[in-house]
Amino acid sequence: MLNLKENNLKEKTLESLIRTKLFKSEDELLKEAIDALFYKRPELKREVAVDMYKNKEISLWKATQMCGVSLEEFKEILRSRGIKIEIEATKQEGYDFPIRVFQKARVLSLSSEKEFKDVPVLSQKPKS
Repeated sequence: MLNLKENNLKEKTLESLIRTKLFKSEDELLKEAIDALFYKRPELKREVAVDMYKNKEISLWKATQMCGVSLEEFKEILRSRGIKIEIEATKQEGYDFPIRVFQKARVLSLSSEKEFKDVPVLSQKPKS
């Protein structure tokens, strides 16, 4: 009986948060709640990334990004759990997603515009 009352209170709390317009929608409330949960318990982000990758819901690239570790670190996590590693992007991410990930990493690793000007962008053809 107590469990039913607790569930009802949780449901009423959610309804109240939306009704008071503190959140635009239930989706916005849920997103913020998940973000807060991941902030408080960052290890859960890793578990979700591994699970979503394992179930082919996100690509290796997206899972690595979600997990907040390097590609090699994430591949090692997968290996340690006996999960097969497949390198491809999902249709939702777009097939150029791996290129964009590498470009972002390259930009972050370059310290000045001088270094950047001579590095070709992967998605562009080299100048003749």
